[in-house]
Amino acid sequence: QDGGQAASRGSGRAAGSAAAQAEARQILNVGGKASEEEVREVAEKMIAMNDPAKGGSEYLQQKITFARDILARTPPPEDAKAGAEE
Repeated sequence: QDGGQAASRGSGRAAGSAAAQAEARQILNVGGKASEEEVREVAEKMIAMNDPAKGGSEYLQQKITFARDILARTPPPEDAKAGAEE
C-alpha cells in the first residue's frame, strides 16, 4: 500500500538536500563557490537589515538563518575545493 511513498522517501534525500542548498543560495544570493565565511558574512548583514526592532521581518530572519545553517554545514562542491587548493 505504501510502496510508492516509501520508495520516494528513500530516493528523495539527495534531491531534497540539493533542493535545500539551491533554495539557501537563492535566499542569500550567493553562488555555488561561496565560502563558508562569505555565507556567514552575507547572512549576518541580511539578519541585521531585517531586525524586527527596526521594522524588519522575523520570518525573513528565520529564512536567512535556515539558509546560513544549510550552507555552512554543506561541504563545497569538488570543483570549488580544487580551485581553493591551487
